[in-house]
Amino acid sequence: MNAIPAFNQLIHGFKSIRIPNGALGAAVDIQIPINEIWSPISLYFTLNCSAAVGNRFLIFVLGDTPNYGYRYQDSHAIVADQIRKINLFQGATPETPADINASWQFPLPINSFVGYPNNITLGFQGFDVNDQFTGININTRTWLSI
Repeated sequence: MNAIPAFNQLIHGFKSIRIPNGALGAAVDIQIPINEIWSPISLYFTLNCSAAVGNRFLIFVLGDTPNYGYRYQDSHAIVADQIRKINLFQGATPETPADINASWQFPLPINSFVGYPNNITLGFQGFDVNDQFTGININTRTWLSI
């Protein structure tokens, strides 16, 4: 992780945030608000894959690339014409069940911090122009930066 940003440890809270659906064929960048530090606890979303042939591989980034603080890329393919629920949370062990109705889960780092002007990015290698992220929810601890 990058150096922890300066923040007021006494002024903190918790947010549960619904993020608007991503545009077709695009990654989703969740911008950290000005004067806030986030420590994500969980992130839930659905990936709607088009019928175009191809494999998609999850990429999740805390912080801006190339200077990200945490990057996770999974090696399990999500294939064409699937709707896949994805859960990222602290302490998770990667699980990618074959059952297309089952959720996949991936790890978030414990005690990670990301602050403005950085982003949290959801993406996939092999993303098709008609794939879309929907139902994006993030639960995070928050602090005011100083």
